[in-house]
Amino acid sequence: MALATCRGRVLNVGAGAGRHSLLLREAGLEVVSIEIEPTLVDLMKRRGLDEVYQADIFRFDQGAFDTIFFLQETIGLVGTLERLRELLARLRHSLGRDGQILLDSSAPRGRRRSPGYAGEIESQLQYRSLLGRPFRWLWVDFSVLTVCARAAGYDTELLARGPVPRAYLARLRSRPER
Repeated sequence: MALATCRGRVLNVGAGAGRHSLLLREAGLEVVSIEIEPTLVDLMKRRGLDEVYQADIFRFDQGAFDTIFFLQETIGLVGTLERLRELLARLRHSLGRDGQILLDSSAPRGRRRSPGYAGEIESQLQYRSLLGRPFRWLWVDFSVLTVCARAAGYDTELLARGPVPRAYLARLRSRPER
């Protein structure tokens, strides 16, 4: 559903190996892919994607987009609600007229014992004996996303619930400035 909702010039944030970018290009859309991992940027280029950048979304500026999307819960890389609000405010300047942001996430599990939002966690990936660096991650439920989006000047729309009970797909659109 997320891919079918994309339109116009699309920015794929955290594009990984580029599979969604390739599908969108096959559908006739202009796709710009960004990824922070250089190995994946090289892979996307080898797979034939033209507009691929090694970039951090907080520093990326390549014109206006009709759709900006964060699939496979990559919005979680912001790490905190404060950084989510900062990013959403910044992205308003990257959206074309009638532009949209598409993202999926899940509500946090359980309750946090310490102060703060339960969805702000520290995570660390491990594969066999390889252990990555700790990083911040954000699981944001739809109602909290709506509050953050409203503060940044967006209206939110719940497009779909995911295959697991707390997962969802949302669309954000800029509210007209008064």
